Amino acid sequence: MMVSDKHRVIWICVPGTGTRSFERAAKIAQMDFNLYSKDKHPETDIPMALHAPAFVVREVISKAIWNRYEKIAIIRNPYDWMNSIYHHHALKNIGMTAEDKPFDQFVKLNTKTPYYWYLDQQNNMLIDTLYKTEEINKLFHRFGLEPVHINKTSERKKKEEYTPELKKIMQERFWREFKHYE
Repeated sequence: MMVSDKHRVIWICVPGTGTRSFERAAKIAQMDFNLYSKDKHPETDIPMALHAPAFVVREVISKAIWNRYEKIAIIRNPYDWMNSIYHHHALKNIGMTAEDKPFDQFVKLNTKTPYYWYLDQQNNMLIDTLYKTEEINKLFHRFGLEPVHINKTSERKKKEEYTPELKKIMQERFWREFKHYE
């Protein structure tokens, strides 16, 4: 997660959605977006993972900040997201890397979707504002930053390349995410 006291924002960082790009831009601009990743949260002394879901963040951040600050996150087209997660070998900590699995097996085995990071255990939305990755420049500009894009997924598996079986799995598993792209 990233927190900005100046902007009163809690950014729930979802893997594969531009967190590192924004972090880099914020550092360049010397903004107060504080990234909690492998560091202990200053209020609770609890180690925080960069990609902690909102329900975890809500438990470790003060209630006053949680209640007053806007919670934001980025959502990505599920086909692009799955491709990015498959090729991003640094995500071992959440069990979502290819690890020598062919893409179709990876799709079948990966049961997490971006909504995992947005909901509580009762499936209530904890995010106030969801930005599509296609709107990431809008998010940069909202905070007065010049866009910086890093960690682009170089190998792309296009939607047309998914087998009918994988498309069906994707449609069923990512039904909430696809609503943002219809």
